[in-house]
Amino acid sequence: KVLTGNLSYQDYVGTKEIQLVSSIAGGKLNGDLTIDAPKSDFLIGENVTVLGNTTIINVKENTFYNDGTLNTVDVRDNDGFSFVNNGKGAVTTLSINTTGNVTLTGKLDSVEVNQAAKITVTASSDLTNLDVKVENVVLTAPTNTVKTMKTSPGVIVKDATGTTVVIAPSGGGTTPPPVQPPTVNVKALMDAYEVDQKAFIASNYSDNVVLYEKGFELYTKRETLGTELATATLTDAELARLTSLNKTLADYLVVRLADQIKAIAPTVGANEIELATNLGLGVKINWSSSHPNIISTDGVITRPSTATEVTLTANVSLDSVSKTFTYKVIVQP
Repeated sequence: KVLTGNLSYQDYVGTKEIQLVSSIAGGKLNGDLTIDAPKSDFLIGENVTVLGNTTIINVKENTFYNDGTLNTVDVRDNDGFSFVNNGKGAVTTLSINTTGNVTLTGKLDSVEVNQAAKITVTASSDLTNLDVKVENVVLTAPTNTVKTMKTSPGVIVKDATGTTVVIAPSGGGTTPPPVQPPTVNVKALMDAYEVDQKAFIASNYSDNVVLYEKGFELYTKRETLGTELATATLTDAELARLTSLNKTLADYLVVRLADQIKAIAPTVGANEIELATNLGLGVKINWSSSHPNIISTDGVITRPSTATEVTLTANVSLDSVSKTFTYKVIVQP
C-alpha cells in the first residue's frame, strides 16, 4: 500500500502509455517521482498519492493526465506540455519551470510561473490562483477560468496579441486593463514653455551659432511638450493656446532662419546644383523649378541646347508658417 523511496521513469523508446496506478485505495509513494519519457503518455491513477515532489522532465506532448493526489509538480518539459487534472485529481502546487508551450486543463488550486512560458488555459479549466514571477509570460485564458492572478513587482503579463492581461474584477477570465490616462498638468507645462519661448524670442540672438544652440534647446522643449500633452485630453481653449504658441515660434524661426538661405543660394556646378532642404530646428525647404527638365527639384542638371534661365523657388516652412524665396539661374549648354 505504501512504497517508500524515490521513483524514476525513463523511457526513450516510446511505450504507448505509462501508468502509475494502485489496485487498492490509499496507495502512496512516500518519496519523489521523476518522469522522463519523451515518447510516452503518462497517467497517475486515482488511488495514488505522491507525498514527495513530482518532476516532469519530458513526456509526449499533451499527454500527462492526473487522477491521483500530487504534492508539488515541477514542470520542466520544453517541447510542448499539457497537464490534464481530471475530476478526481488534486495538486497542491503546479510549478512551471519551462519556456515552452504549456496547456492547463481541469481544476488547479495553485499555479506558479517561474519562467517565460506560453500558457494556454482551456475553457473547461478552473484555476484558483495564478502567481506569475517573471516577465515575458504569454497567457491565453478564457473568461471565468482564472480566479486571481498575482504578479511580482514590475512583471506584466500579456496575451498572444501583446495586450496586457488582467483578471476581471468579477472574478475570472482575462481582459485588457482599462486605459487610465496619466495625470498631466496642462497649464503648468504650457506656462513653462511660454516663458522659455518669450525669453528666446526677446533675446534675438545675432550670433548664428548661439541662435542655433538656444533654438535647439527650445525646439527640444517644444517636442517634449507635444509628447507629454499627447497623453492628455485637451480642451478647445488648451488646443488653441498650444496652436498659438507653436505658431509664434514658427513665425520667428522661419523669418530668422530664412535669412540663412541667402548665404547658401544655389550655385550651379558641372552636373548638379546643391539645394539645401533642412535649415535645422524643424525648418524645412521645399524646392520647385520652372524648368525641371533642366534643373530638377533634387538639383540634377541636364544641359540645354541653348542658354536657359531657370527660376528656382524655395519654400521655407515650419508647421503652417512659410516664406518663399526665388532665384534665377542661367544654365549654359
